[in-house]
Amino acid sequence: MKVCNIQTVKSYEEFVSDGKVLIVVRPHTCATCERLAPVFFANIEEVKSKVKDLKVAIVFIEDAPECAAHLGVCSPTLFLYKDGKLLLREVLDKYSAVEFQQFLLQRVPSIFSQAEQ
Repeated sequence: MKVCNIQTVKSYEEFVSDGKVLIVVRPHTCATCERLAPVFFANIEEVKSKVKDLKVAIVFIEDAPECAAHLGVCSPTLFLYKDGKLLLREVLDKYSAVEFQQFLLQRVPSIFSQAEQ
């Protein structure tokens, strides 16, 4: 998976402005990130196969502090957008690995499907 380089508020806003977008904002290291990152990378291609033309990015809080502050993020958070409209903001601390896999494979496609209607 290609990880997009988003380090400013402007580049973030440009990235989410068009199409279907999944972004994870997270620190480089944290217990939640260590638990969920393997699940994310193991399942993201399947998610992309279910959500046509999905763009995916990871924003590291330490590399993009202005962006993280703008979003009010200090812990791992997943965002879903469609054409610049925020569909979901989900803090990931509460998820086990199994729950996160179910969220990625079932809920994410469902949210985008509902946004199409």
